[in-house]
Amino acid sequence: MSQAESQLILVSPFVKLGALTRILRNIKPTVSVSLTTRWRIDEFIAGISDLEAFTLMQSLPNAQLFLVQNLHAKLYLNESVGLIGSANITHAGLNGPDSGNLEILHDVNRTDTGVDEVVKKIDQSKTLATHKMYLEMLAVLRCSLDPPPLEQAESGRSWFPLTRDPSMLWLTLHSGVVDSVRSDELKRAELDATALGVPYTQDRAIFEKRVALALTLNDSVTALRQFLRKDRYFGELREWVGTRARADRNPTMATQCLIRWLIYFLPDTYTYRRPGHSEIIGVR
Repeated sequence: MSQAESQLILVSPFVKLGALTRILRNIKPTVSVSLTTRWRIDEFIAGISDLEAFTLMQSLPNAQLFLVQNLHAKLYLNESVGLIGSANITHAGLNGPDSGNLEILHDVNRTDTGVDEVVKKIDQSKTLATHKMYLEMLAVLRCSLDPPPLEQAESGRSWFPLTRDPSMLWLTLHSGVVDSVRSDELKRAELDATALGVPYTQDRAIFEKRVALALTLNDSVTALRQFLRKDRYFGELREWVGTRARADRNPTMATQCLIRWLIYFLPDTYTYRRPGHSEIIGVR
């Protein structure tokens, strides 16, 4: 797909931000990009798709996102060749059987009669996604979360996670409910859950999917994605966090917590590597 000279057509019911970023990263700015997908509230809440794919498409000079609500087709096509098959634009769909799903993608030519018919059928069914539609869906998704109380907000400052180990967030809240255990770690977990608007639920998988969704929609994390359009060293990210976190937060510890949360809850979107003694954070 990176060989596209004038046109790139992407068709996928499920779209994850990290996977889409990887596809578009090496596309020439002059290429016209069309992404056709579907928006379903339950799929966003479950973490199957990311609404923020819309903002990524909007950031490109020649890109549009279209919707077909009963979409099931998967197609990747430039002006001459392409792939058609079963793989969605997700980490599992595009990474192969060793680290993802077992998928089938078949090579096709742009001029093949069958391919042309599929493209025409999709074109006849699709609706252009507008900024107004995006905002309406964003509002619906945010309503599915519990809004944080006003006293949690600090003027001019952003929320950053307090819980040091994100894998313990649910367990810590669970212990507070089941065993009535009170601790500093429980207080931090409760503050994090409240700030994100994600109440405790007995189903850990559902709880963690809701946290992932809340992170994706969080204003701090949205701004961070823009900052990470190029890979950043730990020091750069710490400086960025330091200008946004509450005055009583240690920037180094806040940055460490943030990185752990992103890698744990949004592994398909964010990357973390340690070449030598350096730490580098980016988006996929």
